[in-house]
Amino acid sequence: MISIITDMHMHTTFSDGLNTPSEIVSMAIEKKIDVIAITDHDTIDGISEAMEFAKGKNIKIIPGIEISCVHGGEEVHILGYFIDYEDKKIINMTRDLKVHRYNRAIEIVEKLNALGVDLDFEEVRARGENKSIGRPLIGHILIEKGYVKDMEEAFSSYLGNDAPAFVEKFKLKVPDAIDYIHNAGGITVVAHPGDLSRENFLEVIKFDLQGVECIHPKHDEELSEYFMKIARENKLKITAGSDFHGEGLKGRDGMGDYTLEVESIDYFTKRGE
Repeated sequence: MISIITDMHMHTTFSDGLNTPSEIVSMAIEKKIDVIAITDHDTIDGISEAMEFAKGKNIKIIPGIEISCVHGGEEVHILGYFIDYEDKKIINMTRDLKVHRYNRAIEIVEKLNALGVDLDFEEVRARGENKSIGRPLIGHILIEKGYVKDMEEAFSSYLGNDAPAFVEKFKLKVPDAIDYIHNAGGITVVAHPGDLSRENFLEVIKFDLQGVECIHPKHDEELSEYFMKIARENKLKITAGSDFHGEGLKGRDGMGDYTLEVESIDYFTKRGE
């Protein structure tokens, strides 16, 4: 049986990626990736464009999402695959999260203004049309206005978790995110678990998850092997994703470099080996 190449973690301009869904599909075809998942942060708005653009082309698109959650005091990201992106509950949930992001951005701009940064929220809102209005977008504007030289400085000086303009992000609880995905017919995978403490990771996989993103740019070979071992022991699927946000972004320009070969797309659809 011929194996297929999969990259299960991609972001578009509908969240914090640099490329449109159509561009993502074209790039994946050029890199000879057989299957990709569109997994924008807390939104499903970019899926339709990707699915439509891929029609008749030599690639399969998995409709997905990456939901920001919290557990054990840590931020946990849950990937959902094969979701029904016309499901009313998940549509309403993502709309609610969009409102939270919008209000958070207002607070961030207010804090930046208090720090002497000349930035009007209307500029952020206009730039964020059809995009996620979040810290990366505000960071790009800070760069363009000359307040910082790059995104790293934008976060260290203003937007990072310990920086003066930081505003806490609203996050769902992990079981709630899992329920939304399952109710929309999807399967659930914990994203880049290397961000979590080992103790918290082992707690998270006790929830009703189907897989672990073992292969990721943040994981070295030793860490990937550890997560694959734990996944197998718990009869969870092993997945791989580049977490692609755009070429040239530090640590995020590896579309096609973090993939998994499987015999069939059915590999991802059932629990167990």
